[in-house]
Amino acid sequence: MASPEKIAAIKNENERKFAEVFFDHDEWESQPDRLIFSGFTYRPDFLDKKRNVYIEVVGTRQAMSQGKAKYVKAFETLPNGEFELRNPEGKLINLDYVPQPEAQNMDEARQIEMEQWVIDYLDRLRLRMKPRMSVEKWAEFVYPGIPGPTARMRLQNLRKPQGANSKRKRLLFSEFTRMARALGKSPSEVCTLAEGAFDALDEKQSPS
Repeated sequence: MASPEKIAAIKNENERKFAEVFFDHDEWESQPDRLIFSGFTYRPDFLDKKRNVYIEVVGTRQAMSQGKAKYVKAFETLPNGEFELRNPEGKLINLDYVPQPEAQNMDEARQIEMEQWVIDYLDRLRLRMKPRMSVEKWAEFVYPGIPGPTARMRLQNLRKPQGANSKRKRLLFSEFTRMARALGKSPSEVCTLAEGAFDALDEKQSPS
C-alpha cells in the first residue's frame, strides 16, 4: 500500500488523486529526474520503479493538447512500454496516431487515408525485410504481453480485416510507434514520408 504521508506531500491535486487510486505499493517517485531528449528535457509526473515505467497524469483535453509534443517525443524515445499517459482515476490514455501537428483540424476521412497509407507502407517494408518478419512476430512487438492469436487478430484488423463489410480499425499512436520500431524505422521518419506523399498528391490534384 502506498504511504499516506508520501501521497499527502504531492502538491498537484490531480497527481495526488492518481497516486491514491493507482499505486498499491511504495516503489514510486513523484517528480523524478528529468529525461533528456534531443533538443529539450522533460520531467514526467511519476516513475513507477516497480515496473520501470514513467507516468504522466493528464487531467483535461487542454492539458493533452498543450503537452502532446513532449508526450509524442517520450513515446518515440523511450523503449516500448516505459512511458504511459493516465487520467487522475488511473485509466490508461492512448494517443491517437497524429502524423502532423495540425491533425486535429484535418478532415477525418483524410486522416483515415493517411493512417492506412502508413500501415500499408510498413507492411510493404516488412515484406521486403531479409529475413522477412512474419505477421505473428510483428504482432508480438506491437502487442507485448497479449496472447499470440489475439495479438495477430488485432494486427490483422489494422492490415486486412476479414469479411466483406469489415473496416480497418483506427490506428493508435502506441500501435504505430511499435509497428515502426519493430521494423527498425523511426516513427517520425514514417510521419515525414506520409506527409510528403500526401503533399505530392495534393499538388498533383490541384488545378494548375
